[in-house]
Amino acid sequence: MTSGNHEWRYQGGIDCLRSAERMARLEVDRVVTLSTVGLALPRVLDIGTGSGVFAQACADRGCPVAGIDPNGDLLKVPKKVVPAARFVEASGESEAG
Repeated sequence: MTSGNHEWRYQGGIDCLRSAERMARLEVDRVVTLSTVGLALPRVLDIGTGSGVFAQACADRGCPVAGIDPNGDLLKVPKKVVPAARFVEASGESEAG
């Protein structure tokens, strides 16, 4: 499923998604740590993966990861930084009625 008409599709450049300033504001390691406390995660689905920063953080913790994003152009980066993961151009919303 592709979602080229997705109204929330990110149109900016990939560089700003992984900028040092944005990464500091996102607190990726803190968010992933707090989100997974006490959980045994067999795998993670990163919806709206973008440049894959959260997918990468989960994979770095040994968790199998897959990610989807409506902007297929963005998926080149996570495919490169998390080669063991599967990334697909798709939307997180259901298109069924």
